[in-house]
Amino acid sequence: MTSSTREPSQTAFPKAEVVNTLGCEHVVQPAAAWRPRMSVSTRIIRLVSEQGAGDHRAAPPTTPTHLGTHAMFEKSPISVLILSMVTFGIYGIIWLYKTSEEMQQRGIELPSFIFVFIPILNFLYAWKYYQGVERLSNGEHTATMLFLFSLLGPLSLVSFWQTQTTFNKVAAAG
Repeated sequence: MTSSTREPSQTAFPKAEVVNTLGCEHVVQPAAAWRPRMSVSTRIIRLVSEQGAGDHRAAPPTTPTHLGTHAMFEKSPISVLILSMVTFGIYGIIWLYKTSEEMQQRGIELPSFIFVFIPILNFLYAWKYYQGVERLSNGEHTATMLFLFSLLGPLSLVSFWQTQTTFNKVAAAG
């Protein structure tokens, strides 16, 4: 068996070309460097989460703030609420997963995320999650209050709002 090696001059992707068409220069990517475009729903989610719902001006992208070596991202609480409602809760689950990861990176112990999908154990997960939020907010929002709001149907949006506000304060403090 022989092994094939590439010469240093060969690249995995050919270089892009600049083409002049009717006085306008365009960059043309070769087929090997083509990447699929984002779906419309992905672009909308990114746009809303970066700008917020009522702000139509261009906003800077979400930026991590580091405490030690772990980042926490700022997001608009209204965008979290709107996206959760528009996607019938799917964005809320994704948001919960991402914020859980951020909390674990900061040393807050949480049970396995799979508990969110298991009846009865999802209450344990929510309780531990809100205890972590209470710890991050230095007692500003109590775990009991957030947990009770999360159980009260439409009032669960209040716990989303207060939790994201807490994360934004932690990110800004860093």
